Amino acid sequence: MEIQISPCDNQTRKYFEGLIQKSEELYKIAESARAKGFDLTNEVEIQRASNLADRTEKITGPEGLTKRYFEILAETDDRTKTIFAIFKEIVENKLGKYKNDEEKISQAVKTALMLLTEGVVVAPVDGLPEIKISENPDKTKYLNLFFAGPIRAAGGTATVFPLILGHYGSILMNLGTYKPTETEIERYVEENKIYHKITSRQYKASDDEIRYIIKNCPICINGEGTEDEEVEAFRNVRNVHTNKIRGGTMLVINEGIGLKAAKLMQFAKSLNLDWSWLEKFIKVKSVGGKKEITPIKKYLEGAAAGRPIFAYPSRFGGFRLRYGRTRTTGLMGTAIHPATMYLLDEFPAMGAQLKLERPGKASTISSCDSIEGPVILTDEGVKYITKKEDIPESEKIKRILFLGDILVSYGDFRKSGHPLVPVGFCEEWWHKILLQKAKENTLLEQYTKINPQNVDVYTAIKLSDEFSLPLHPKYLFYYNQLNKQAIEYIKKKIEDAEINYCDGKICGLILNYDLELEKYFTRALIPCKIIENTAIKIDENCAYPLLKTFGTNSKMQIPEEEDPLKILSYLAGFEIKDKGGIFVGARLGRPEAAKPRKMDGSPQALFPISKLGGATRNINKAASIRSQESRGLTGESKITEISIRLFRCPKCHEEIPYKYCFNCNIETEYLLFCNICKKTHLEKEYTNKEKVCRSCKGNLNYFKRGNFDFSKIYTEALNRLKIYNPPDMVKGVEGLISDTKESEPVEKGILRAKNNVYVFKDGTLRADLLDANLSHIRPKELGLSVEKAKELGYFFDINGKEIENDEQLFHLYPQDVIMNSTVADYFVKGANFVDDLLELFYHLPKYYNAKTKEDLIGHFILGLAPHTSAGVVGRIIGFTDARVMFAHPYYNTAKRRNTDGDQDGALLMLDALLNFSLRYLPIRRGSKMDAPLVATIVINPTEIDDESHEMEIGYDYPLELYLAGEQISDPNLKEISIIKSVLNTEKQFTSLGFSLDTSLFDAGPKQSRYTKLTDMTEKILLQCSLQEKIDAVDKKGAMELVVGTHLFPDLIGNARAYCRQQFRCSKCNTKFRRLPLYSNIKCPTCKQGNIILTISEGSVIKYLNIAKQLVYNKELSEYTQQRLQILEKEIESTFAKEKSKQRGIGDFF
Repeated sequence: MEIQISPCDNQTRKYFEGLIQKSEELYKIAESARAKGFDLTNEVEIQRASNLADRTEKITGPEGLTKRYFEILAETDDRTKTIFAIFKEIVENKLGKYKNDEEKISQAVKTALMLLTEGVVVAPVDGLPEIKISENPDKTKYLNLFFAGPIRAAGGTATVFPLILGHYGSILMNLGTYKPTETEIERYVEENKIYHKITSRQYKASDDEIRYIIKNCPICINGEGTEDEEVEAFRNVRNVHTNKIRGGTMLVINEGIGLKAAKLMQFAKSLNLDWSWLEKFIKVKSVGGKKEITPIKKYLEGAAAGRPIFAYPSRFGGFRLRYGRTRTTGLMGTAIHPATMYLLDEFPAMGAQLKLERPGKASTISSCDSIEGPVILTDEGVKYITKKEDIPESEKIKRILFLGDILVSYGDFRKSGHPLVPVGFCEEWWHKILLQKAKENTLLEQYTKINPQNVDVYTAIKLSDEFSLPLHPKYLFYYNQLNKQAIEYIKKKIEDAEINYCDGKICGLILNYDLELEKYFTRALIPCKIIENTAIKIDENCAYPLLKTFGTNSKMQIPEEEDPLKILSYLAGFEIKDKGGIFVGARLGRPEAAKPRKMDGSPQALFPISKLGGATRNINKAASIRSQESRGLTGESKITEISIRLFRCPKCHEEIPYKYCFNCNIETEYLLFCNICKKTHLEKEYTNKEKVCRSCKGNLNYFKRGNFDFSKIYTEALNRLKIYNPPDMVKGVEGLISDTKESEPVEKGILRAKNNVYVFKDGTLRADLLDANLSHIRPKELGLSVEKAKELGYFFDINGKEIENDEQLFHLYPQDVIMNSTVADYFVKGANFVDDLLELFYHLPKYYNAKTKEDLIGHFILGLAPHTSAGVVGRIIGFTDARVMFAHPYYNTAKRRNTDGDQDGALLMLDALLNFSLRYLPIRRGSKMDAPLVATIVINPTEIDDESHEMEIGYDYPLELYLAGEQISDPNLKEISIIKSVLNTEKQFTSLGFSLDTSLFDAGPKQSRYTKLTDMTEKILLQCSLQEKIDAVDKKGAMELVVGTHLFPDLIGNARAYCRQQFRCSKCNTKFRRLPLYSNIKCPTCKQGNIILTISEGSVIKYLNIAKQLVYNKELSEYTQQRLQILEKEIESTFAKEKSKQRGIGDFF
């Protein structure tokens, strides 16, 4: 198939052509292997996808979609208009063939929704299981959309898109609107109350809002029951086919219409649909909405034990918000100073998630060492930290006064719709003012090339004195924290200070020590050194600025003014700007993670052995037991029966679990099994509609259940592989989850065990990682030589100069990834497994020949995010110890991922092509989510998630951004160009820049302290210790949150679970709701194992001691203490032990 490449420069085109060529090479290898017939299908099941329309056609259809999509797109040059046009053509029977109107509208809605979601998620298939044309009580027809849980994976806007499509389709098909009865409306209200009791969602619609939506929505928002809970009132209502809670329905109403009403209105207006009823809803939602920045506490909800709160909402000393993008930020990813990470006891590590106050809800953090670092207080005074080595020993740190900057890109404000906010005066802002003034004053032109990050103190003050520039931020402090009285006090003290000179220049100040002065210096974060409580020393970088700022040279008097910045500007004779701006609250969310993905039990083969393998599910052990049973050495047990699909060899007539008979070298035939008469039938003799036995009319199964002797199969597999000393442990599964119970060849499990890798439910091996952005890289950072960089296609740096040394910076190609080292080592094992599979099983040449992770450079992975079904080809070019996968923002959004700390996944591409099969997965709702149905070979920036389209381009910000922030303006500034403006041009791959560089893209701790520590008590105590040092944290309030939202609910939940627990057999692991009535407490199933508890006392009370320690030692509120006392009594009553009493023989007479 021909894969189109979107407009790009020659070097990028050659790169994409290389991706296509190598992908084809991998497909040909996999196709040769599959053609041998050893697998369940003879074709590679992951289909190539060249573009958005191709992905959609292969997942949902209809046939011919791709060609027609691009014909319409060429006419409209607008993706949304093209989607609506495709929808209309399907409804009008111009695209595809359909049996009836329901099938037609269903296809139209699902195709349009799949196109909107970039053809990546299967929510259009599994999230919209049914669309019906139903009848109102007045006999008019309307469209009835049934939503299911997987619709959530489509995203907020896409969740409600089917409603607009449904209304548009109703008009095209001459259908009416939904007319709910009062009973139906009240059913929605009742259901919504219960839904929010059992789930936690971002928005909860009120009862009246629910009534308003259901009465006015022209489409019926229906759904299937997704929860175990049922409604108690309004049961068996017309048009509602279940009494269970319809999770998909409630999700669409609350987080769909409730949060995306404005977007719905936009879609409706573009189609001339009347959704004016939403205007009232939108207006109600925005009452009182004023442009003012107020603290947001929502991120504190769900604070967890062991994960510190770093700053309370908008509190001074938290993270200072700074506009900017470094190489690793954007798409909600932010950066803090690496020294801050180390100062905070390494809780925030590279790739860890921060729950944030603004502009988004969460962020993956990276590091940037060109922003402000933290400030601490020691016995020696206020100290600024600029590198890890500056941090003193923990016991010497009295307080953490300031956490440093948090770097947030403009695009994140734009995408989230958050108003621009006033930020602290920074070097980039100062430089923009300098450039503006240089246009008016030619004398300033000589300074325009100055590095704003490195301006010496005398130049800075000269520019302020002579050209009225605000004082450079490097020599500015947090004067907004001072009042008029404090300024007068400091001014007097500085006037009395001893001034030190070096070579005729001021190089220090010595002030007489007093507690009040130290307090003011600490409050304003003025760096100083306290000398034996007798003097306060100010170094050369601060001495001259302080003298100028407080007007001590001019002997000016304090003006009649209360604003500290206006007072100091008057005294200095030039503008003193606010260095603080707005501060952002944050807490630690999900720690960073990069590890092999394992299912429960860590299986290595999708081969069922029931309970024969014991707790470890060891196939070696199971085969040995089954061999003894078949020879009559032991009796067969019903608990070891296996359900597995069998095939019959047409030559030797043996029934085996493989589609290929290795003894006869011929493909086998599918069998069907009757439940009643137990007869075996050839599937080819039955049509698809026949589901009953022709002999007895019993139901036919695809699989057979019984004591299948697989010991022979296992032994033969070892012999075919020529493995005469098998691994001690080859882990199988207890049972298969697919409807047909088809297993994979046990040889694959043996080879996985040999190479110590594990299998996922679809037959692939995978790794879980978090995503991080990386747009530019230096060869030195990856340990690449110039020659190796050129071998990978990197010939020119960002300035167009040929790469000659490893310090040059180049644009990262959009599908290149920097893989976590742990995952890379696992993939080396995976590569060895694939080589063994090719050589020993398929009898083909090895491919990888990898010995170290460096041997994987240049090889391909598939990136596959949870809930999606389109893998994206990626190329490994380097490694990092950070527990994330760094990739271009385009690559992350091609998977419908940003960098807000959510989990992502990666597969070794050739392994996936060889081993993935849908036949291993069940046919149920959501089963295709997280399965690589298609592979995107080449990324087209116009067809990825539009969050990346909002990213800013270029290498600096205009002055207008900072001025707009002071006015709390709308984030859509025409002065800042974004990716959207260069789409479909050659610049779309090379325009992404950054405003602040960093020395090393992955600097900072590589593993969070939270994951390093294994003991929860130790984590909590360290959390307490850290929070008590941070000025921006409410010490008691933070611990109240942790105790109230984590420890208490855990204790209560565990105690409840203990009282409701099941019992299990210690040998066969059979579960029992109640204790069997056997005097010897032996398992009634296997007759051997003891019946034991599933929940122990220790797991219930594990947090009790630490909860008591926190509540009483930290003197938390009386309410919290009383809750703990009640909880303690309940737990004591649960585990009360009878007191033993010594009895004499006389007590029995």
